[in-house]
Amino acid sequence: MSTVSQAPTRAIFSVRQTVKCKPPKDLFFHVTLESMKKFENHGVIYEPEVRDIIAITGVRPKCIDDLERPNRSDLVAFVLSVRYERFLTILSSKPILFEHGKNKKRQNLYAVPLINMTTNIRIWRALNSKLEGGNLNIIQNVLHSSSMALPLDIGK
Repeated sequence: MSTVSQAPTRAIFSVRQTVKCKPPKDLFFHVTLESMKKFENHGVIYEPEVRDIIAITGVRPKCIDDLERPNRSDLVAFVLSVRYERFLTILSSKPILFEHGKNKKRQNLYAVPLINMTTNIRIWRALNSKLEGGNLNIIQNVLHSSSMALPLDIGK
């Protein structure tokens, strides 16, 4: 989190609820990010990937304090799908209020990547998928308190 000021960001162009969005439990949204062509000469920008955890904030963070202000409604979201590096489907931690229209001044929102969960999910699945089977043997051998190496019996 301390390096969030150096993280690439991307402006959000629009947000709309998906058909599956049923607050307060299911907060699925379609998010359209600003075109990358707009930012070609502005340095590094955020290119979303599936399983990213992102912060959606009303300000481009310059320091960690920009994400910790109590009067702002920043939220965390999980990227479920990405199409054409611009169209995202996300699962949000809170409802996203995004006003737009002819007479309304639209609030600026930005997507800031925090972490990609792919590696963590793979580790969790490998350790958790068959705790009664071979994976439990691996875990027991790694955590065994004896200083002598035990033979690894994966075949069971």
